[in-house]
Amino acid sequence: MKCRARPSSASFRWYIVLQSTAVFAAAVATDATATTDAATADAITALVGDPVRDARCFAKCYRHVSAEQPKCYSGCLNKRWINKPGKCPVGDLDSVASLDRPCLEQCSSDDFCHAEYKCCRHSCGITCQPPVGLADHRPGLPNVPKIVAVSDYGKALAVEWSAPSMDTSIGHVTYLVQERHHVGVEYVPERMTTWAIVARTDRTREQFRQLHLPGRWFQFRVAAINENGTSGYSPPSEQFFVDIGPNVDPPGPPQDLMVSSLKWTNKEYQQCVLSWKPPTKSVLPVRKYKVFISVHDGPHVYHKRNVVPAVS
Repeated sequence: MKCRARPSSASFRWYIVLQSTAVFAAAVATDATATTDAATADAITALVGDPVRDARCFAKCYRHVSAEQPKCYSGCLNKRWINKPGKCPVGDLDSVASLDRPCLEQCSSDDFCHAEYKCCRHSCGITCQPPVGLADHRPGLPNVPKIVAVSDYGKALAVEWSAPSMDTSIGHVTYLVQERHHVGVEYVPERMTTWAIVARTDRTREQFRQLHLPGRWFQFRVAAINENGTSGYSPPSEQFFVDIGPNVDPPGPPQDLMVSSLKWTNKEYQQCVLSWKPPTKSVLPVRKYKVFISVHDGPHVYHKRNVVPAVS
């Protein structure tokens, strides 16, 4: 930041006031600076490994007696899953972007691929690709669920979906719930985060306290999984906005403001570096900072204001 001053000034003083504001402008493309968003990301990534394989084995061993479940579960995880549901993309993957089909041998069977991905051969190697035709009903697989409702219960978001048809041949069914979101007053699909798992559950309704974050748009989707696999995720729910409400405080003041590297760059400009830490507590994500500068030059006072986007 450069600040204009007279070179003949005998007394030059800086008075800097820093304020944080929650500005939901579409021009700002990231919400990664929010403290609460970081906590949410930690909660979302708590489910590690292969979630589809884990859910499949859980469903397979669900009806075993308690003493036999650990052995059943361990054996299922270690058993190779050679033929996953679905098919490889047709046309030698010509429709797959070049970055998704490097010339290498990434896998030798579906077992090497994460989640529902299949091992697919093409003219430039063998790679893991998302399957097609999962939604086509196959005997032994649960139907694709449908999101029925997303509701705001004040302290939690509630998501409800339909159960698969009552077919006893498909055995126990468990569910994986995914979410994506972005910050802003207006819904912008291009700004949504990537899909992330927030729960595995046996119920058809879940509440998520960690996702009740004002000023954010959410979408959800659900996959039904049994011991044979999954028919894929449901279509995304309608976008849902968590209202800011009258009782949500704006972000607090930034912390540990420092002025450093104060030096003259030429006869008319003086340069400095301002640094600070985000507010310690903020329900709303910090989108921008306003920096106010007052320069006293003898009897004259100059005021400047800058708007600085928040960065990760």
